[in-house]
Amino acid sequence: MYIKISNLLEIKSDSGPRSQWKTFSFPGEFLPINVTPWTPSIVRRKENKSVVMTSPLSTTTGLEFVDHIYIVTHPRLTDRHENLKRILNKHKITDYEWRMRWTYAACRNASNPTAQRRCAISMEHVDIWHDIVARNSSLSLILEDDAIFVPYFREKFHRTIFTAIRTGILKIGKQIQCMNNRLFSSINDHEWFEQDPMIVIGSCFNTHDPNFSIYQSDASPMFSTHKQKSARCSHAYLLTACSAKALLNQIKNQKNRLLGSDFMLDIYIAASPTIQSFWLDPPLVYQGNQIIDLDRIPSFKTTTY
Repeated sequence: MYIKISNLLEIKSDSGPRSQWKTFSFPGEFLPINVTPWTPSIVRRKENKSVVMTSPLSTTTGLEFVDHIYIVTHPRLTDRHENLKRILNKHKITDYEWRMRWTYAACRNASNPTAQRRCAISMEHVDIWHDIVARNSSLSLILEDDAIFVPYFREKFHRTIFTAIRTGILKIGKQIQCMNNRLFSSINDHEWFEQDPMIVIGSCFNTHDPNFSIYQSDASPMFSTHKQKSARCSHAYLLTACSAKALLNQIKNQKNRLLGSDFMLDIYIAASPTIQSFWLDPPLVYQGNQIIDLDRIPSFKTTTY
């Protein structure tokens, strides 16, 4: 088990997520009179903007709308594998793919050992983007092997996705239309509707949007745009086939040295004319070395790349 102070009240309760998560409401959910579904100011200003809700697509993953789950790892990190299997099973997440094709040996850069260490994990992410495009995935979840879920992750995740659809962040199924050939110039830093989305559901180093009340225990969940400095670590994020394709386009366009996956995402998203990065606060996924580890997973205490 993993404890973060903001989650203590939920850990002690078996009645589900705290009441503020009702603001990320399900379609047709009965809400108390004092609860209003969360809506960003840009959506309120564009009340005539048509946002079409859709029924959950049939998937095998255990998460609504998510047709594929990838886990970036290394073959030797077996303690993390067993830990994640247990956690995923607890949350009824049953269909996922381990990605461990790249190793230090496959990344040959003897003159730069640091880049060689970064290479394996970064290339796993790039390979996943290729696979998302090849599958024409409506929505894929990418995790790294040190991902730790908050209490009631599954319900909070579903509330998050329905809210992303309701507020225009995410288009699903027949609504999907890539932005690639629709723009004459780059989207602005706060574009909400006309974009290819990356949704960041993880966080590290206590990074949050400035408008989120981090020290308020009953702060309502929210989304925010972060096209610049976008990744907030790469251990838990969502992509569509459109956003994965847009990331791959930047590999062709950007002449950067091989970077760690966090910094690589920052550079590619800032440079992309179509991708928008949305942060979820509070996050649903933390990193194993960023919180109190009561299960004492050995490799959480070591540098693995």
